[in-house]
Amino acid sequence: AQKEQRGLEMLLPLKSFLNHVLEYRDANTAVQNGDAQFKAILAEELKEIAETIPQLQALDAKYGAELKTTEPLNALLSTWNTLEKTTPNLSAQKAYEQHSKFIKYQVLPLFVTIANNSKLILDPELDTFYLMDLVVNVLPSFTDVISQRRGQSVSVASKKQASADEK
Repeated sequence: AQKEQRGLEMLLPLKSFLNHVLEYRDANTAVQNGDAQFKAILAEELKEIAETIPQLQALDAKYGAELKTTEPLNALLSTWNTLEKTTPNLSAQKAYEQHSKFIKYQVLPLFVTIANNSKLILDPELDTFYLMDLVVNVLPSFTDVISQRRGQSVSVASKKQASADEK
């Protein structure tokens, strides 16, 4: 039960990190497509992400060896630092793709790593197993899908036109 508590403790700031990265990705798309009203949101999301990172690092310092999160978290943070620096120089489409890959291949898998290594996902009680599957696998992925649709809508609204793929 203690290991599960540690896993839950780590999942909370990771969920926050994911949500802010999703918001950042969508706001950045709008800004790069010419909608300046999203600049304040972009700045706020960067601030929120920056505040979440030390929380993740502190929990990793406490539980990283046990939950085997240090290596994937360090890789995730390294990628984020690169994305943060390079995003302003990328096209809206390329930046969106880079952020989407980051989420799919680094952020979402860290949820699974934490859940597996804290034994959250292996709960023998069926009802709590389904609940943890929802929290660890379904909701983060669903949140990303919803964000992708929002990002596409923001992109179309910012450009005031839709490409053939966006129609």
